[in-house]
Amino acid sequence: MMTSWDWRNNITVIAVNKTANLQTGTAPPLVVNAALYPGASNDTNIYLYRGTVSFVNTSFPGFEWPESEQYSLWSYDTVGKTWSQYDVTLNAPNRPSSGAYAEAPELGLAFWLNGKIDTGTSNILQNLSGFERYLDGLIVINTSTQTARNLSTASLASFPRIGGSMVYIQGIGSKGILVAVGGTTKSVHDSSDLTTGTYVCPMTASIFLTYLATS
Repeated sequence: MMTSWDWRNNITVIAVNKTANLQTGTAPPLVVNAALYPGASNDTNIYLYRGTVSFVNTSFPGFEWPESEQYSLWSYDTVGKTWSQYDVTLNAPNRPSSGAYAEAPELGLAFWLNGKIDTGTSNILQNLSGFERYLDGLIVINTSTQTARNLSTASLASFPRIGGSMVYIQGIGSKGILVAVGGTTKSVHDSSDLTTGTYVCPMTASIFLTYLATS
């Protein structure tokens, strides 16, 4: 970004095929409302986390039905051009979509706040018509070890949320902070997609100290 460039002429687009994981023979999922994270500075991977399958057009030739929740974390090696998948269900058993997310590459960490599970997030739920449940918790992914932790978000002033934004700000405290803004909230006990939820006040922000995630 230190050099001038012409967006009309100096753009190169490279299409990357979704090749199968060499160890398992499975290809990465086709999902929406997921998160993409960079790894640490010495990591050549980018990471795909969570997401849901869209049922808008099931007749589309590329449509894929929801998969198992077992592998909700994937990586793509930008040097080796290969995909890998990781089982983080021990501490993060669900594969929600629409969560707020941020990353701290200098710490080798990625974050996912709340989100929801629905008929597109798992092959177990795909036949539960009208099902939608918001989830609690802050998932912290260590991109160096491809492991995850689930931290309590009981300190939130309202119900779990979807559709908001989150950003990591370094230089505040010993490890920096996470600031989450916006979204809609709904009780974890409400499993109907007919309930739209309640908008979070735009002036309300939730702050998490990231040293809790790195201890």
